[in-house]
Amino acid sequence: MLIQELTMSETYLNKPRYQYTDRVTGTTHTSTRPLTKTELDNHFSKIHAAGINAKDPEQKVMKGQTPHVVLQGFAKVLDREKKTTEYTGLAEDLDTPENYEVLEDEYFERMRKYEWNTTQAVELGARLRGDYFNEEERQALNLMFNNWERTVPFYKQETGKVEALLDFGEAMATDWGSLVLGGAPTLALTLFKNTGGRGVVKAALRKQLEDSIKSGMTTEAAEQAVKKTLKKEMVKDSAYEGAKFGAIEGAIVGSVHDVALAEGKEEIGIGEGASITSALKSAAGGAVFGGILGGGIGAGAGVARATSKKKVDSEIQDILPERADVETLVEGQPKGKKPRKTSFSDQEKIFAAREQMELKQAKETLSKERRKIYDEFRNLVSKTTSSTLPAKKQLAQESEDKMVKFVESLSKPVTVKDLQGNKRTAYEVDIETSINKMYNKEYSPKFMVDTIAPVAQVLQKAQAKKVNEAQQAFSRIDRKANPKQYKAAKLSYRKELDLFEEVTYVYDESAGAAGRGLNKIQKRNQPKKIREIYGADNSVQIFDTALEYQNITGDTGASSSFVNKLRKMGDEVAEENVKPPASRKIQETINDVYVHNLMNAPSTPFVNFASSYLRNITDNIEGIIAGTLKGSSQTAMMSYKRALRQGKYMQLALEASKNVLLTGDSTISRRTFYDVTEEAKTVPDDIDFSQGFMKGMSEASTYEKAMAANRFISKRMMIAGDDINKTISFTTKLEELLVTDLLQDPNWKGKSIKEIYEHAEQQTRLIHRDVLKKRMAGEDLIPDSYEDKALKYAEEMTFQEDPHKDIFGFFANKANAARNSVPILTQIMPFIRTPANLLSYTGDRTPIMQMFSKTLRDNLNSPDAAVRAKAEASMVFGSVIWGSVMMMAASGIINGKPPTDKAKRETRQLDDDYLPYSIDGVSIRRFDPLARFAMIAGIIHDTVMFQDEQTQMELFGELVAGTAMSMLEMPALDGIETVAKFVNPRTVTEQSLKKSAATQLSNYMPFVRLFEEIYSVQGKDRYMPENLKLADAFLGRPHLLNLGSPAYDGKIDLKRDNVFGDLIVKPNGGILSHLGITMKEKDLDPTREALIDEFTRLDLGIPPHPKSPNMFYGFNLTTIGTKKGRSYYDVFREKTGTVKIAGRTLQEALDDLVNESRVYHFAPDGDTGGSLRARKNKGTLIKNIINRYRNRALQEMSPELLENSKFKQHIEFNQDRERRTQIFTGKN
Repeated sequence: MLIQELTMSETYLNKPRYQYTDRVTGTTHTSTRPLTKTELDNHFSKIHAAGINAKDPEQKVMKGQTPHVVLQGFAKVLDREKKTTEYTGLAEDLDTPENYEVLEDEYFERMRKYEWNTTQAVELGARLRGDYFNEEERQALNLMFNNWERTVPFYKQETGKVEALLDFGEAMATDWGSLVLGGAPTLALTLFKNTGGRGVVKAALRKQLEDSIKSGMTTEAAEQAVKKTLKKEMVKDSAYEGAKFGAIEGAIVGSVHDVALAEGKEEIGIGEGASITSALKSAAGGAVFGGILGGGIGAGAGVARATSKKKVDSEIQDILPERADVETLVEGQPKGKKPRKTSFSDQEKIFAAREQMELKQAKETLSKERRKIYDEFRNLVSKTTSSTLPAKKQLAQESEDKMVKFVESLSKPVTVKDLQGNKRTAYEVDIETSINKMYNKEYSPKFMVDTIAPVAQVLQKAQAKKVNEAQQAFSRIDRKANPKQYKAAKLSYRKELDLFEEVTYVYDESAGAAGRGLNKIQKRNQPKKIREIYGADNSVQIFDTALEYQNITGDTGASSSFVNKLRKMGDEVAEENVKPPASRKIQETINDVYVHNLMNAPSTPFVNFASSYLRNITDNIEGIIAGTLKGSSQTAMMSYKRALRQGKYMQLALEASKNVLLTGDSTISRRTFYDVTEEAKTVPDDIDFSQGFMKGMSEASTYEKAMAANRFISKRMMIAGDDINKTISFTTKLEELLVTDLLQDPNWKGKSIKEIYEHAEQQTRLIHRDVLKKRMAGEDLIPDSYEDKALKYAEEMTFQEDPHKDIFGFFANKANAARNSVPILTQIMPFIRTPANLLSYTGDRTPIMQMFSKTLRDNLNSPDAAVRAKAEASMVFGSVIWGSVMMMAASGIINGKPPTDKAKRETRQLDDDYLPYSIDGVSIRRFDPLARFAMIAGIIHDTVMFQDEQTQMELFGELVAGTAMSMLEMPALDGIETVAKFVNPRTVTEQSLKKSAATQLSNYMPFVRLFEEIYSVQGKDRYMPENLKLADAFLGRPHLLNLGSPAYDGKIDLKRDNVFGDLIVKPNGGILSHLGITMKEKDLDPTREALIDEFTRLDLGIPPHPKSPNMFYGFNLTTIGTKKGRSYYDVFREKTGTVKIAGRTLQEALDDLVNESRVYHFAPDGDTGGSLRARKNKGTLIKNIINRYRNRALQEMSPELLENSKFKQHIEFNQDRERRTQIFTGKN
């Protein structure tokens, strides 16, 4: 047989693949290792027996003609997957028609799954790159695919069409990968996005209603006709949205499937891997199919929504005109027509002002004053809506509805009768109860400004009235004549004043929430009472002044601000006069040092800047996608322009950055990455160098100088980078808002785009300068103003916005509350807001997780069309990213999380081409937000590739757990991951606790990250400490107090590999390390590299060297050390790789075994032990040799160890006990 061998270029993890071509038939086969002549003859003889000839493209076979040899190989693959021997048994007697038919049906079903099931395609490629299939099974797969490529398609065969369609249906129905990647986003969009009752449709339906009534139709019939049309539009719009989104998702899934299958087939020598042409064809097919399926899903969701009375009523309320408008229409009806009785919702009945009714005194003993407060509120919101311009009527109505619902949640509903005796619902508002309900609850700053502040304003007016009444009652009583009545009135007056202070506090906090970034009103943060600060007499005068001003001007805001500022001023004076406890200062200093020490590496500011800038780029991309989805070239153009015009404002950004470097504070936003240090009160601010370096240093204390030095890289440079991104984001967003406004302004009609942008740029610079002045003066921005929106956008682009309404935001709020209550938690949760927002960014763009994001749901249903389109665009962009990383994973260039099994993890990390969480050998762990997608894709791929024998559900569960744990794989969350390991009883040991404590303690060493990175780049700090003792925290890493021994000089134990005992070298990118880019050094010799390739192929787990070997009666070698300081355990590990047996080192012995031993060659793959048969597998043979060299290393160490008295005493004691036991048992 003429066979040509060709070693291919490196493929997965840069590992060689060995390709063999049969010159007779032109077929090829690829293996992960060199094959013997016997193995090759066996495979290609089956090719010949099957009649396969790649040189004859016209060769075809029908169903019923599948060669026996193909089905026999398939039976072995099937038995492996199903953990049975059933199919191999059937294959032994294929002359029996029943056996042949069963196996052929299974074969056709499996090959159709590979073609139509993305999960199967990804799984096949991953398994072929891993150790799942042995060589015999790989050859069987090669035979299966070669035969399938010449099999006639089902639609050209005379029989089997129904079975084929059923196979395709099953393949798609069981494809959970496609359902998650493609179906879940489409389902989420159609379920959560209300459709059919918006924009042009609503206007058309309103006109239909008006035309119907004017034509003589009864109002009831007209309303029913409108509802019928609305339902049709809901189904139609939902189907359209589903089809549109389904087509996009289908194209992504189709391309992922094509790449995965092509890359998998290449692993066994079928085809040349993925190609752009093939991927595009699959994408087109996927788009068609996805559009049809998505349209069906959307239509189903639309029908469900249209049949829901609640949903239809919600939509119809925005279409039906007001009562007065209906009555006007009814007046135009022909005589004799019965006027329509307008039906109002329960919510509308609440507003007595709309129905012009008065409430009758309730028979129950209810407080009339409390109901009057509700009336005041009702009148306020009614006036607000009635005075609103028609163009903004809908927004005002929505704001009113929110206020109504909020007040109802604070109030007590009661049943009363109106003047006609009809029962209706009224509400009692108790001021104290309402205020208490507002405390300590999470709200958005916008909700606090738009809803809570107006409500608090009404309550403040009502409470001011009660204060006046209490004051008048109190002043009318003669103290001497009625001392008890006077005292009671005084207490009542004081109580009303206290409550007035609380209401003003709530109003002032909520009104300024947007500017201060507040999302809750905390009762415990209230300043002291006026009378406690200024005394009883002065407090009366203060309140008299505030209330008199409010009565004259009606300005509740000014009076509230006046009272609150006096309270805060008094509080600040009191705080200045009260020295904080020493414990608080110590705790806040420790937290400050720890937090900034963590971020002191020169690469950290760059990585932080790059992450935020990448967020800005992706937002522009999403803006272009949003414009495309809307069919709005203007929206797409604005996002494109925003990206191009960033350079226009770079000078402003650099000036902001310079200001941060001089002062240590952000110029534009109070928020930074360091959410924990924002609340510190005893730690001094950074030194201000704006007036000169020497002047700043001369005015600072030694303590302040030390703190400033520790903060320079980790705070000043970090915030400086943030301010560049924030300024660019703020100015470009502000400019975009201004341009949008100018494009709609009739006065600018006919102006060129260039003129509009020039004017907007001029205004942007002026507004930016004004905002900086306001921020320096401590003033808040006007809520929902252009500058306020632009600032929120800038904070969003740097992941410093309020936590989202999703699972990550929920835990962020809980974690923040816990950390505020227990400051020591800062040690494990130094950062909360930014990591939570990074995870929310991933969640909003990840299938399944999208369904649990209320923020995304709210955006999908926003009254603002731009917000809705942007939310859809984020889902589309997420799908594109997921499709891209899944294709990269299917091509084998992404590494995920290392194996959970420690032995296997250590073995895999021997490979100098393997680096966890990397793309093509370059670490991506620090490059959020997009790195998170690739990391999860790598986990999915690696889990499938190295999975044990398990069911699909077990595999899915493992994938979910791995994905969840990957969320903690963020440098900012290392502390939480450490705690997660602590609480896991399977991983926590006394030794692990010591190692974790030493690692944590080393983070306090001054400038440890700074010197560690600098020395690493210089090649001085290449190794990692084992951290077996707390002293290693000081000696194990370079820092300000340990500069003289960057190479450690044998003072401590270092991390070594489990096989050869060589030192493990840190990933290092050289000078690129300062940019956060790291990779492994590739310095293995060819022999070592080939051995590690074999270990990886076998998925071999080499256990670590025993710390307490049996040869030494369990003596712990980590407890004694050499004169320099390292333990004998470290010596033991090193010596294993250097000791010789029969003149050969461990590496030489393993090389001989793998490449020369016939016993090894014919031993089955595997890594098990126990039975006689299992001992003959390759993994066990390798481990036996490793254990021989470990024992020899211990033997050679014995003389030196016996010089240690502690070791000698232990050995002598156990030897003596052993002799006595032998005598006693008679085994001497």
